[in-house]
Amino acid sequence: WLDNGCAELIHDSTPDLEVGLKALPLPVMRSDVFRVVVVNSVGGVYGDIDTHPLKDPKKWLNNSSIKPWMDPMTHQSYGIFPESKEENSSRPVRLLLGIEADTIPGTDTHWRMGYTYPVQLTQWALAGAPNHPVLNTFVENFSSRLSTIARPFKGDLGCEGAQKALRKEDPLALTGPEAITVAAREELGRSCGLRWDAVSGLKEANEDGKEGRAKVVGSTVILPITAFSPGRGKYGNMGSKPLDHPDALLQHKAQGSWRKVDISVELGKACRTLFGMCKDWSKVPG
Repeated sequence: WLDNGCAELIHDSTPDLEVGLKALPLPVMRSDVFRVVVVNSVGGVYGDIDTHPLKDPKKWLNNSSIKPWMDPMTHQSYGIFPESKEENSSRPVRLLLGIEADTIPGTDTHWRMGYTYPVQLTQWALAGAPNHPVLNTFVENFSSRLSTIARPFKGDLGCEGAQKALRKEDPLALTGPEAITVAAREELGRSCGLRWDAVSGLKEANEDGKEGRAKVVGSTVILPITAFSPGRGKYGNMGSKPLDHPDALLQHKAQGSWRKVDISVELGKACRTLFGMCKDWSKVPG
């Protein structure tokens, strides 16, 4: 997808987003929103340009992906429950998401590693059918946040004040992994009563002979960290298995070309990682 094609799709499918997307200060923010919109509009598999499929996407789902499971804390059972008994009932899985960060809730591990939530989704790969409630929630949350930013400026996101406010927004929170995590947590909690941390596969992955398993919740499948983030090193492994593991579906080369080196951001990162301090230090350059 080139820029013109992305703009055309937005114009045809979600014209209400056009003005807001043009006002965003970073191309990566527009890319983040586009990937959700394109999957939610036409359906399909999305992967960042620096990702490499390890398995044919047709094999990303199997019988083990949709096995019923139980939340050990609430004892609530989860399985396939289509939103309706109409056309979707013959294809009950309509959204596929993967975990990027899988840490123990109640500890400082996640924020010391730069994550906002103990269990956080990745956005460099996803797959889905059109008009999914989780993706709709992402778009609604994004639109709502833009409206909040624009309100003091009479709705004008292009004015200097609004542009300054937008530059202070963390891309990860506004449009990136945090945003898709919030959307999934809100929608699956609302529609299926999901306790979000229950999708973690860390405990299973740390048990001998076992792996973190996929968790089906309604029409959504949350894949374990090995699926879209295999081959992580010893530090920050979080249950990730090697690239040749059967559960490894896609490799992310993590080029991070959208990031700019900023000394303040780097100092905050070192402070969090090494000393467990500077939790609220801004991750946004400048």
